[in-house]
Amino acid sequence: MPGVVIVNTSRVTGLDATDPFQLSKAEMIGRRQCGQIFAFLRRHAVGFEKAVRMDSAPKIGVRESRHVMGLYTLTADDLFHARPFEDAIALGGYPIDIHSPDGAQTDSTHFPPDSIYQIPSRSLLVAEPTNLVVVGRCISATHEAAAAFRVTPIAMAIGQAGGVLAAEAVLGAVAPSQLPFGQVKKRLLAQGARLP
Repeated sequence: MPGVVIVNTSRVTGLDATDPFQLSKAEMIGRRQCGQIFAFLRRHAVGFEKAVRMDSAPKIGVRESRHVMGLYTLTADDLFHARPFEDAIALGGYPIDIHSPDGAQTDSTHFPPDSIYQIPSRSLLVAEPTNLVVVGRCISATHEAAAAFRVTPIAMAIGQAGGVLAAEAVLGAVAPSQLPFGQVKKRLLAQGARLP
């Protein structure tokens, strides 16, 4: 929309997202930072003199906290080598992008321009309970691998696949890990998913 600017620059470090009190503190710090950033832009950025702040995120975004231990743990090596998986449910190409938890430094490792890595359905599944499907940033993966697939488009593809896994398991009255993968892939492709 003309005249609307989205700013993605706030950063809160040094707090534990698994602790509700620290998460609440992070929310407060983040909202304060948003106010400071907006005030800075109005004072110093050309074109922002009469800007109106419309909104901020309803919750602070947590880059990473816990991961499940799944049937397969996705690694940076899997991504670097574009390892093929027979049960690939999502694709990605975003670099490994690790933000320092105690400073402003970011370590990015880029893949070749045409590199596409795969996310296996086994990274969404755990041994116990057998009926659990995990989606989003907390799937079974190493810290380095998660720093690549954490971005919204890939997380959305993982979410779509998790929904299909769960629905097909219910329809077939079986555990998600027992589904024939061809059935899952067929449903995902029918929904417009991009798969190998």
